[in-house]
Amino acid sequence: IKPNKNNQMSHISLTYHIVWRTKRSQRTITEEHERDLYAYIFGICKEKKCTLYRINSMPDHVHICV
Repeated sequence: IKPNKNNQMSHISLTYHIVWRTKRSQRTITEEHERDLYAYIFGICKEKKCTLYRINSMPDHVHICV
């Protein structure tokens, strides 16, 4: 947080809801692969110093809230 020209403090917080769909909406995300997929996405978020609030998937798409 940085003071602005009037010596007031400001705070900006952005939250994104991102959805990925599989190629041709094929149902390729299985329960047995979800854990690895989630760990991979979490690792990318951690590397980018981004907070992963929620993650969920269906067989043909993934939702994340960052």
